[in-house]
Amino acid sequence: MRLKTIIGTALLAGTCALPASAQIGEQRHNFSVGINGGINLNSVSFSPRVRQNNLMGINGGLTARYISEKYFSMICGAQIELNFSQHGWDEFYQDYPELQYTRKMNYIEIPFLAHLAFGKDRGLQFFVHAGPQIGFFLSDSYTIGGDWDNYTGITVEQHDKAVDNKFDYGITGGAGVELRTKIGHFLVEGRYYYAYNEYPMDYRYQVILGDVYMQNGKKQEAYDTYKKVLAAEPDNPMALFSLASYYEQTGQKELFEQQMDTLLLNRKVPSDTKVNVMRQFIVQSEQEGKDSTQVIGLFDRMIQMDMDDVQIPMLYAQYLLSKGMEAQSIPVLEQVVQIDPTNKAARMTLLGSAIRKNDYEQVIKICEPGIEATPDALEFYFYLVIAYNQAEHWDDVLEVSRKALEHVTPESDKQMVSDFYTIIGDVYHTKKLMKEAYAAYDSALVYNPSNIGALNNYAYYLSVERRDLDKAEEMSYKTVKAAPNNATYLDTYAWILFEKGNYAEARIYIDDAIKNTKPEEESSVVFEHCGDIYFMTGDVEGALKYWKKALELGTESKTLKQKIEKKKYIAE
Repeated sequence: MRLKTIIGTALLAGTCALPASAQIGEQRHNFSVGINGGINLNSVSFSPRVRQNNLMGINGGLTARYISEKYFSMICGAQIELNFSQHGWDEFYQDYPELQYTRKMNYIEIPFLAHLAFGKDRGLQFFVHAGPQIGFFLSDSYTIGGDWDNYTGITVEQHDKAVDNKFDYGITGGAGVELRTKIGHFLVEGRYYYAYNEYPMDYRYQVILGDVYMQNGKKQEAYDTYKKVLAAEPDNPMALFSLASYYEQTGQKELFEQQMDTLLLNRKVPSDTKVNVMRQFIVQSEQEGKDSTQVIGLFDRMIQMDMDDVQIPMLYAQYLLSKGMEAQSIPVLEQVVQIDPTNKAARMTLLGSAIRKNDYEQVIKICEPGIEATPDALEFYFYLVIAYNQAEHWDDVLEVSRKALEHVTPESDKQMVSDFYTIIGDVYHTKKLMKEAYAAYDSALVYNPSNIGALNNYAYYLSVERRDLDKAEEMSYKTVKAAPNNATYLDTYAWILFEKGNYAEARIYIDDAIKNTKPEEESSVVFEHCGDIYFMTGDVEGALKYWKKALELGTESKTLKQKIEKKKYIAE
């Protein structure tokens, strides 16, 4: 128990007069007695950790001081006190403000202090105190509020624990100022107390002692130490884990597994502690070159319990992914988002797996609850829109895109916002709402002037309508410069040049488009464009070759068959 004690004002009535002057090393025989009073600010260390506010308690009693000599300017002496003092702790849980627990413990304390002072015999002095302190427990009391039974993962064993050690000891020290007058001495002091005899709930040091025994080959002493701690505190996680390690190191595999289950399947052990234990166990397993079977078995038994905390399944999923076991991680991650639908990391990992499989139905199942649970996460809207787009659910694409744009802030990813507008423009084009489509593309380019998808589609649809061809050429040229081997962008630029009558230049770019088209990506539109451009440059045979190729690939062109029959270009 670490106790911070601030001693307030103290009155010392001197029974012996101080001499008017002093020599170096001059002997003094001044004895004073008085009263003191103040406050304590207390905190108690626990394992596992318990969150606390400082608890204020009262402190007061009798003080006796003996001054023995003055050496140079330093006044030397000794001081003893007999005090009543209140200690304890006040628990604080930020996430559960309705829970309240305060424990107060009353002690009689006797500090034995060295007293060193600097200053005038009459007037103001600065002093320091240091020395041992003992205490005797008198009584305790507590106040409790809230329904603690409805909360898991919170340490409560300390609530019902009696104070086993009635005797307390430690060291204390402080500093202050003293005003010495004819009527008495008045002082103000701040003091800190460190208890060697920690509060009985803190068995960390005993467990550490057991670990030291193990490291030095004293296995029986280690075992006895762990069992002693567990006899007093059966759910102490440090002792449970150390005892499990003892069983493993002594070759008692069955007892080791039982002990790990006792620790990790114990509902009284907080999730934070279980996570730390599993991390240590994983590191130890990796260092010793063991396979993952034992680790996975432990995790499997843990996640079968009813959980309201995602730390364990998240750690399990991360472990599986680190082992390349993506398929096995999916149900664990699904458990995470079931417990905590707002867990973005888990949902994004599930989403990534579905995208890699091109499983757009699964993308929809992941993203629809995602936008409900985390409405500000634009990523879930975006991939939901992509999935709806693949399924040709155009109205759903528009609805989700508009919802996403309602959550755009100055900090949002501008490229993603631009992509939303691009998708909206594409859907409006599909619906033949060209005015709305062009407005959406304009918005896309406001957020990202280099959005080559928006630039290409905007430029191509303008060329198909044979309008604003200079603007279309400027936009399309940007896409060709950004991606010079992209067949789609090369075809768009070639077609705009064709519509502007630049046939020779158009042929250069359409040839590049054909050259960069992969067999599985061949498009009847590109080959028909190539035939049209070849015809306008005087190459009728070349034109027929590409028109026929376009026909073989399947086309919706209204004039392609006529072009082949009449061996001439026919505009739509």
